Amino acid sequence: MGTTFSSEDINTMFNAFLDTFLKIFYSSFPKKVIQLTPKRKDWITLGIKTSRKHKRELNVASKTNPKLSDHYKKYCEMLSSVINEAKKLTYNNKIRKSLILNKTTWDIVNMETGKTNNKMNNITDKLQFGDELVDDYTKIAEIFNLHLTSIAKVNIVNTNKHLVQIIGIHLHLFTIYFSHLTVCF
Repeated sequence: MGTTFSSEDINTMFNAFLDTFLKIFYSSFPKKVIQLTPKRKDWITLGIKTSRKHKRELNVASKTNPKLSDHYKKYCEMLSSVINEAKKLTYNNKIRKSLILNKTTWDIVNMETGKTNNKMNNITDKLQFGDELVDDYTKIAEIFNLHLTSIAKVNIVNTNKHLVQIIGIHLHLFTIYFSHLTVCF
């Protein structure tokens, strides 16, 4: 960290700072691989997939040939009725095999209406801080920074008191600055 301000060139100083910052950042927040599971649509059969592809082809062709327009509309109606029947069969089978009928029925209704049971969608932009309800993003950031830097200060002092002698930690509203650190043996 001492090499950040050892140069006169601003680009070199910035690159040294960025390297240090990114090393600390990536060591603090390692990459986490998650797998998203796509929505399962059990009612989509190979025949429906083929019909959808044909519908798209008919759509493109009907734009250039007005005679295909009526055929395209009838094909869309027929495909819609096939999809509705496939959904009915699939959902009826799910309900028939279910042990908890009401829950399964509501899961199907919520899936079809696009409602999810994901609690993360309800994140608010307000923070209760003491007796005050804060809704300004800058103030919320300041509160989190002050809280997190106080935790960092306590953790550094408690975990490294035998290995590192801390000359000084300077806190600012948005940033934490560490002074010179020396290793003690």
